[in-house]
Amino acid sequence: MLRRLAFTLCVALALMPMPWDRRPQPPIDRSQTLAATALPAAAPDAGAVRIAEVWRLDSSNRGFGGFSALHLIGPRSFMLVSDGGRYARFTLDAAGVTRDVAIGAMPGEAGVPRRRVWQDLESLTHDPDSGQFWAGFEQFHRIVRYDARLSRVTGVRRLAEPWRNNGGVEAMLRLADGRFVLLAESRGRWRGPGEASEALMFARDPVAHPGDAPVHFAVDAAGRGRVTGMAQLPDGRVLLLFRRLRLLTGWHTTIAVADPAQIRAGRLWRSRTIARLERPGISENFEAIAVEPSAGAGGDLAIWIVADDNQTDLQQSLLVRLVWREPAATPAFSRAAR
Repeated sequence: MLRRLAFTLCVALALMPMPWDRRPQPPIDRSQTLAATALPAAAPDAGAVRIAEVWRLDSSNRGFGGFSALHLIGPRSFMLVSDGGRYARFTLDAAGVTRDVAIGAMPGEAGVPRRRVWQDLESLTHDPDSGQFWAGFEQFHRIVRYDARLSRVTGVRRLAEPWRNNGGVEAMLRLADGRFVLLAESRGRWRGPGEASEALMFARDPVAHPGDAPVHFAVDAAGRGRVTGMAQLPDGRVLLLFRRLRLLTGWHTTIAVADPAQIRAGRLWRSRTIARLERPGISENFEAIAVEPSAGAGGDLAIWIVADDNQTDLQQSLLVRLVWREPAATPAFSRAAR
């Protein structure tokens, strides 16, 4: 019990905001090796989803780890981005063999130092039509847009929200209809009751239209902690990834489904829980989520989540594949409570 408590306290301290941490980023290790080790799932069922695969990712590259964002380039082909502004691209087959590995640094912004406090990238979203990417940064709160090859910055929007340093855009999603949803890690301006995080919605690209004001609302997080990731389902609904750290039981992860049509200014956006990951099953600091259609029949969906190891030996970079069989959305869904 004491060892578990000490472990949890160390992790909690690692996650605390440290505005004095202005150390330069370490030099990029040019090694491009990545190993994936299969781990057993102690409890394969986690609510409505089944834990199909668990992989521990390891690399000798000093910039590897700390992943806070996930993008699926294709089936079993991944782009992981860290809160140190670094990426890892690779393909992972079902046998655990990695191919096409590329590990490096995200393109820099003009005049922005390559220091960790400036490179706290927490979210990444993509437009499949233009190929453009947008990333959300904490500490110095901003949205940065990149070209389709992730080779250069094409625009930046500073956010003037009253968020604490480590409480900014933890999750961001460009919806299929072009709207942008941003979920913060803090309450911000939200003054409503209950456990909630402030959220913003822009009608279009907030970088291209800096004069556009967002719709302000909040995410209902009662009993779940804070939202760390979002992914849109083929039917338009959105998966929300929540994270909570408890002193005695470690990391608790919740996956919920919500309807973006129910977003209203000044109101709580509610969702329905579909899965929980915790001890004695998988317990880690999961921060990003992505969805791909499964090759299986019956409408199964593959959901991928990735954990942030905070680049410490106390945690692991885990990549987990979940399988969810869910009927298409119905009108009753929009009225469903958690």
